[in-house]
Amino acid sequence: MRRTCLFGYLTFALVLTALPVGVQAQGGRLPRIPGQINGMVHFKGGVASPGSVIVYLESEMGEIIQQASLVGNARFRFEGLERTRYVVRAKAPGYRDATNRVDLTLMPTQSAMLTLYAETQDTPGAPAGLGSTEATVGLQALMAPEGAMQELAKGEEAVRDNAPEKAVAHFQKAIEIYPEYYAAYHMLGTLYMDQQKWPEAEKALKRSLEINDKYAPGYAALGALYNRQGKPAEAQPLLERSVAMEPRAWSAHFELGQAFAAQNKLAEAEAHYQEAHDLEPKFPLVHILLGNLALRKRALATARQEFQHFLDLAPDHPLAAPVRQKVADIDKALGAQP
Repeated sequence: MRRTCLFGYLTFALVLTALPVGVQAQGGRLPRIPGQINGMVHFKGGVASPGSVIVYLESEMGEIIQQASLVGNARFRFEGLERTRYVVRAKAPGYRDATNRVDLTLMPTQSAMLTLYAETQDTPGAPAGLGSTEATVGLQALMAPEGAMQELAKGEEAVRDNAPEKAVAHFQKAIEIYPEYYAAYHMLGTLYMDQQKWPEAEKALKRSLEINDKYAPGYAALGALYNRQGKPAEAQPLLERSVAMEPRAWSAHFELGQAFAAQNKLAEAEAHYQEAHDLEPKFPLVHILLGNLALRKRALATARQEFQHFLDLAPDHPLAAPVRQKVADIDKALGAQP
């Protein structure tokens, strides 16, 4: 009888701290979602072939954290990032390096526009290793006007300065200059989402997808919005589409796991949590959710292992203290078993 009561206590306590959809973390604040940087490289004096361009994600101290190849029309993406400050650097043969500072501390999704200038423009045409004229036309068709990009950059700067109203004005100006600027709508939507302005965020994110229905992060962002509103049934198809388009987008798998868990579809939730972990082993919060699922299956030893993984990865996390208590409670339960 004593073991049954203790198990019930553990289950209840962990449900409170497992970060399911619609549940807030300590202090009444929503859990911070992983960071993401979406970017595009613009070429002055030619167009480099995608295979010749390397984009690096660096810490402020110059340490290389990730690197990316261009995806299609000079686009790149970094996902699953800590919410801190970064430097994005692009390199290509025949071009001077381009850098952009990106701050994810206030907003989970940011954009980075990098312009590569040819080292010399004395010789007509593109430098060695560059692509065809068709590539130039394709790139230019997707590029927003310079004024719109400048407004987007000003909006990002306003976000970094903790001036959300100014940021909104700049993003709206970018859209006014270039009404098909789906990236500006996406930025506006994620800003509203961080402010918990749900209707405004939904409208902006939907508009972004109306303009570009092939943008997987847009589906993930809208799905995350519905998760945070406690609408997992609406989030699920959006997140499923996102992971179908980009199977290695671990943050979308994480959000999809939360949508399934909120609908009590535990096997599906566990599969996507595990996929998120396999794709990004250093993301700690997934271990709380995997531990909670294990506990619901009465697999105490597995639950303890997952909670300990969380503590190993994030010993100073705001949830570390309650998770340590859960580990201690599980140890008592295991010790009481015959």
